[in-house]
Amino acid sequence: MTWKPILTEKCPRFVKVMEEKMKSQAERAKSGNPVALKLFKGFTSENEDVTSLYSDTITSRNLFFQDHAYKFLHIQETIDVIEKIKEKRSDGRSSDPNIVIGILDSGLKVDHLAFRGRILASKNFVHDNLPASSTDEDEAMECQHDEGYDLTIDRHGHGTFCASIAAGDKFDFRAPDGTPNTRETTWRMGVAPFAKIIYGKVASSDGNTNPKFLTEAIKWLLEFPDDSDRKVDIISLSLGFQIFDAELRKVISEANSKGKIIICAASNDGRQQQTNIAFPARFGDVICVGSHSRNGQPSASSPTGREIDFLAPGEDIWGASSAHEDAVIAMSGTSVATPFVAGIAAIVIKAAHHIGGDPLRKKVSNTTVMREILRKMASMPGHHDEAMGYGNLDPYRVFRLLRYLCLLLLISALVLEADAWFRRRRRRTVSTGCSTPPTLSYTYRSGCYYPYTNGERCTYRCQTGYRQVSGSTIRTCSYGRWSGTNLVCRRICPTAPVVMYTIRSGCLAPYTQGETCYYRCLPGYTQISGSTAKTCSNGFWTGSSLVCRRGVSGCSRGPPYVTYTYRYGCSYPYTQGESCYYRCLSGYTQVSGSTVRTCSSGGWTGTNLVCRRAYGRK
Repeated sequence: MTWKPILTEKCPRFVKVMEEKMKSQAERAKSGNPVALKLFKGFTSENEDVTSLYSDTITSRNLFFQDHAYKFLHIQETIDVIEKIKEKRSDGRSSDPNIVIGILDSGLKVDHLAFRGRILASKNFVHDNLPASSTDEDEAMECQHDEGYDLTIDRHGHGTFCASIAAGDKFDFRAPDGTPNTRETTWRMGVAPFAKIIYGKVASSDGNTNPKFLTEAIKWLLEFPDDSDRKVDIISLSLGFQIFDAELRKVISEANSKGKIIICAASNDGRQQQTNIAFPARFGDVICVGSHSRNGQPSASSPTGREIDFLAPGEDIWGASSAHEDAVIAMSGTSVATPFVAGIAAIVIKAAHHIGGDPLRKKVSNTTVMREILRKMASMPGHHDEAMGYGNLDPYRVFRLLRYLCLLLLISALVLEADAWFRRRRRRTVSTGCSTPPTLSYTYRSGCYYPYTNGERCTYRCQTGYRQVSGSTIRTCSYGRWSGTNLVCRRICPTAPVVMYTIRSGCLAPYTQGETCYYRCLPGYTQISGSTAKTCSNGFWTGSSLVCRRGVSGCSRGPPYVTYTYRYGCSYPYTQGESCYYRCLSGYTQVSGSTVRTCSSGGWTGTNLVCRRAYGRK
């Protein structure tokens, strides 16, 4: 870093501290001691909610994967194909388009060789009231009014690194330990070196930021007029937050309506918790990026979720360092993967310009259309996975087929025109969005937040102890309505009771609310008591258990004949549990015995009724 000598007394000490940090960082990289990834852990104070950036310096000194990453993506081959398309154009489409990538991060080292004067504008959004955890930031704030001090300077290194991956140029580099470049050729750094950069500083030297800073920065990017050379096409966000912010959601929707392509890092939470996609990557109208390793598999720190769209290289990646104008450093995380995708989106816009001019370029400058084009470049374009999204990106899958590319872009444009015509017929527009998604019993809803814009997806799942019976788990806002049907969840009961000497039928696991199991006795057994049906109700089985006994089939012999009595209430055949009632004849009185005899286990319960003639009667 370089400053003019006109500084206050505290500022030279701040510069000295920063230089010592750079030396310490280089010594750590040279030592080879392992350094763990910085996972997503919020930093909270009384005034602001802030979070960490999604990467950390790693110790690897191997430059192999840097070459491998670009070979994996076939960047040079893709750009060569686009240059061939450009050579065939003789009109305005043969000129190089002005493509601008907005980087909102920890700042930028503007004099780094990777950028070579392609920085169009910059602004600081880290206010004086940022809750800083170190004295360095406080001292830097005191220097901000000194002549020669640039408040947008990257004192963290994260923003410089990400910008170099998206749009860095070739340069002869210096390793983190200060040794010069020993390779025979210059090092290719950025995916889209033809792109211009506008950057905003939204994170402190500790890597802390909050939604308010990011919201203000996006609004600033939207202020550049469409007819100027500073019009931003792509916004790359390698940061995120654990909490939802309504103002951030609103400005993201506004950016989409103005044709900005928004690409966000998913987070580095891995599989630590159930909902590990951060904001704004969880919004449905952005492109959510995870990272993969050198063998193409999802990184351990890359999270899972329905919001994941694509994976890009994110382990052991080298990029520009803010330590020196030719310094490099290695990092890992979804922060690293995000600028890869931003650079690929810039390549698509460049190709659209050379193929169809400004009209086609405007058609593809849309997050939804860009997602569909990138899906054609992914390894699984017809399948979505919660860990990999649509898979690993390789733009050469599409660009090697020039006719197919033209057809793809033209079809995307026609689809947009058809959608616009359809919206006019229905008298609806994208800006109207949808009302609140339905609230469904026994379900959780995630992935969507107010205001609900066109294309936003809400994900439903059954609560613990409930099972999906019917309906859709994903509802999408489409021209003012939510597509799909309501998810129906039913309470799950434990395994149906096992009753001895019975056969169970009519129910299968898992047992949901209202499901009924039917029981009957085995052949040779007879029902003694209990219910023949049990129903799942609120997590429990209703009804008493059926009791069956072997060889019991009623009473083969009729009820006993008792003199001087009447018998009624029973008839042949006499079944288990059937009762016969007795009473004395007229003129006779009961002396002893039972008036009720019941068929039980093949015999009749009770004793014979004894009646005697009443004395004194004539």
